[in-house]
Amino acid sequence: MVDVSNFSYRRVLARAKESKPVQVTLAEMIRWGCVGLLSAIGVWFASAVHHFDRRSPRKPLLGALLALSTATAVATIVTVGRSSRIPELRSMAAAALGLLAALVFQSALRATRDRSLSLAFSRATPPTLVITGPYRHVRHPLYSAYVLFWSSCALLAGTVAVALLVASVAALYVVAARMEEADIMRSKLAAEYSKYRAATGMLVPIPSKLRLNS
Repeated sequence: MVDVSNFSYRRVLARAKESKPVQVTLAEMIRWGCVGLLSAIGVWFASAVHHFDRRSPRKPLLGALLALSTATAVATIVTVGRSSRIPELRSMAAAALGLLAALVFQSALRATRDRSLSLAFSRATPPTLVITGPYRHVRHPLYSAYVLFWSSCALLAGTVAVALLVASVAALYVVAARMEEADIMRSKLAAEYSKYRAATGMLVPIPSKLRLNS
């Protein structure tokens, strides 16, 4: 039998009153709101895989890209979770960058809604060029959206480790874009694509070329 004669309910109530309630600061609310937003955007990006033709990928490079992307996502969440404080402005800037990535992604999907694009590092070449929507100014707007998204993760995390992971992911997207362009330049679209490439940026719009395409 347990002796409960000395058990004091007043002592328990006193300790309960002394315990401080958990306080959630505005910075923490904004930080985790940003994490939720970026997570939702990341899931949306991943769920759009049905829009792409998955035949004949260069599997080692595609595998490296997927592995680095996963590592970046995990590192971002762990870093943000362990961080004692992330400035509100940095969280809001990361959220804004993520929203910009989503806008570019949606615009590119809308411009290619009647087409099936290839995955990164695919050997497939398109039957025709897409030059509407964001493709008027950037040759690979989907890759631009991905780079913007991962850059928002690096900004939110604010560590060298995550920044290096994001730089590696961005470098792989540049490699993928160059490989795809090399494949197109060996296809029947070479002449047309050469003119298109001269008037657009690869991942970022070029101001002087924006005036030409406006």
